[in-house]
Amino acid sequence: LDDNFATIINAIEEGRNIVVRLKNAIKYLLTGNLTEGLVLVVGLALGFPPLLLPIQLLYINLISDGVPALAMAFSPQNSHIMKQKQDITVSLLRRGEMGYVAFVGVVATGIVLLVYSFIGMRVGIFGVYAQTAVFSVLAMIQAFIFVDIWFAHQSEKKLSLLMPPIFFITVAIPIGIQYLIVRTSFLSELFHTQVLRREEFGMYLVFSLMILPTIWIIRMAKRRFTLETGFE
Repeated sequence: LDDNFATIINAIEEGRNIVVRLKNAIKYLLTGNLTEGLVLVVGLALGFPPLLLPIQLLYINLISDGVPALAMAFSPQNSHIMKQKQDITVSLLRRGEMGYVAFVGVVATGIVLLVYSFIGMRVGIFGVYAQTAVFSVLAMIQAFIFVDIWFAHQSEKKLSLLMPPIFFITVAIPIGIQYLIVRTSFLSELFHTQVLRREEFGMYLVFSLMILPTIWIIRMAKRRFTLETGFE
């Protein structure tokens, strides 16, 4: 047996990084599923027609619950993890992490419903066009939630390690497939969506991207509040 102290420290560090990756995967899955549920429930509560069809919801679950969650296992190690306070509660998610899930879920839901209302004012809330907007934004916003969780706790500065090929593949897959769905007649018919122009797809992509600056602004405000008041 190797009883070298440095080896023991390395093993503990690796174990802590594995726990962080597992928690990130769980956090990502919970955030995505909460967003989907809130969009449907809040939409019905506001009197909107069904915002998603079963095949669309199934597709979103397929692309968000599979590759991205597995890709978290390949995220770079946090080299500063041994300097952080150890979590002795052995809880699945801490209060701050549960707060992240709730906060991002609510913000993402707000963005989706904002897009739906914006499109609804132009073409009406009934019909395939507004439904396509919800489907597109909700499918692509998952990729940007993945981006935020991937970068949130990383201390690695080298880009080749911070953004390996699996990162780009995971982000590109849902966006690329969504582009094909709303741009080709066959897939649009299969998923019951409107065929979109490139600029329309680009607009929905920008709406989806809004989740990142929103999270970052709130996170910086929270850190500033914590530094000034001492309360978390």
